[in-house]
Amino acid sequence: MALFSSLSSSAANEDGKKQRPKSHNRLVYGKDDILFGSIEERQGDRPFGRVLDAGTGMHSLRWIATLSETLGMEHVTCITADETMRKNVQREADDLEITDVSKVIIGNWFGPDGTTSINLKPESFDVILADYLIGAMDGFSPYQQDLMLPKLVRYLKPGGRLYIVGLEPLPDKAPGDANIICKVRQVRDACILLGGHRCYREYPMQWMERQIEHRSSHLKLIHTSTFPILYRHQTIVNQINVGRSKFSLFPTKELAASMKKVMDDLEAQSLEATSRAPNGRIRLGFDYVITAEKTDDAKAVTMEGVCIER
Repeated sequence: MALFSSLSSSAANEDGKKQRPKSHNRLVYGKDDILFGSIEERQGDRPFGRVLDAGTGMHSLRWIATLSETLGMEHVTCITADETMRKNVQREADDLEITDVSKVIIGNWFGPDGTTSINLKPESFDVILADYLIGAMDGFSPYQQDLMLPKLVRYLKPGGRLYIVGLEPLPDKAPGDANIICKVRQVRDACILLGGHRCYREYPMQWMERQIEHRSSHLKLIHTSTFPILYRHQTIVNQINVGRSKFSLFPTKELAASMKKVMDDLEAQSLEATSRAPNGRIRLGFDYVITAEKTDDAKAVTMEGVCIER
């Protein structure tokens, strides 16, 4: 069944031709997103079939919503541990007209006693997407990251694919103008902690590969792609604003005022640094996409890398 086969009568133009709802302008196609595009490339001629978005968000949903058009997605199950995110994702699924082929579930892969509140049938998915899932777990399931992949593989059909999208952790320091990104990350995280919240904890690509090779006996590491990141000034400011959003939660107003000055100085420094960079972008770190398959065959790995902008 095509995802977009039914449009309301109000979506017809004066000539009687059906128009796409405005919400469809938010769809994310692989040709326009280098990370999701790399997943489509690795999937090749294999239909996506039944998909599990193991840590869903608006961006991944908008991509998954395109997969039934030509890539054979039959149904998607979206998991989130946050009630607000569940409501937002459900609303977006309704707007994108994929409610009949989607299910949004709120639950935690690891509850207080280590068990899951998510009830899924084992070996029921052709594709599982872990889109920055491991990095986000510290906010919901701290200290359980090494148990995530063995849990996910239970729900993957034999021969099914697991796609892991992650961010290589930034170094503590970087040479030249790239160091401003490291400084912003440090102060942003300090603000998050002072606000009483937990930071994301990203895990290196090699750590993730070791989890597949040594802790997940039913997974074979197929392929790894890396995508160097180019930071624009606005991207850096977005991270500064994350820190600023925690000021109201600080223990004292004086501390918030002092940190505000630090953040303002960092914003000015980032503008100067990006102004000196080629095309106004500073290169530092990379995202990665890892492809694994549920099979007992011998393992084989290839790697490649292209550049991504932020």
